[in-house]
This record gives sequence, structure tokens and C-alpha cells, in this order.
Amino acid sequence: ALAARVRPRPSIVVGVGDAMEDAQGIIEACARLRFGEGGRASDVRIAQVIAPEELDVAAFGAARFTDPEGAGATRAVGPRVAAAYRERVRRHLDETHERLAALGVRHALVRTDGDVGAALRLVCRD
Repeated sequence: ALAARVRPRPSIVVGVGDAMEDAQGIIEACARLRFGEGGRASDVRIAQVIAPEELDVAAFGAARFTDPEGAGATRAVGPRVAAAYRERVRRHLDETHERLAALGVRHALVRTDGDVGAALRLVCRD
């Protein structure tokens, strides 16, 4: 959101982060950047960096998870909770990607256990 206010002219804006918070704020900020005011529309690219543990909590077994960006904590026990978590994360990732694509924002999922350089090149290529 800050980038939408401070850039002086059309720009290429690259956002890097896990984007696991509510997608609406990210979508709104990207829309402001993409369709800026006074001729300041920008080319927006998002590299969504995700650790494998964020995609599948099954390896943790019984554990207590705390949201570092909020106040909630959840006790996750068993395969049903892990499957529900995987499905919820997958829906979030798919929805975020679809909504960014609809805005014309280039978006790539960057796994920390993969070739990060290759994934970032996908986002930053012309």
C-alpha cells in the first residue's frame, strides 16, 4: 500500500512475502498500483515465498500452532486436521493467484525448498 502512495511515475513494483494474510488487502494494494492515478499505473509482480511447512503441517504430528501475525493458537492433532489445513491453504493460494491474474499482476509461488532464483526470474522477466 505504501508503494501506491510514494512512487513518482509508472514503475515496476515487485512485492516479496508469504502473502498468507487476508488476500483482500493485497488485492486492493495491487489494484491501486496497477491502475494508479494520474498516469502512475505500474507493472506489478508478486513473489509469494512459502516454506514447505506452511503448505503441509502433517509432518509435525501433534503440535500447537500460533499465528505470529495474530493472537490465535490452534492445537492440530491427526491427519484430518492436516488435510483440512492443506485444503484451506490451497484454496487461499489459488484464490490469491486468480485474483492477481485478473488484475494483470504477475504472480509466482516461490518455495523455499526449491530453486528460488528460477522462481524469482519467472516473476521478474520481461
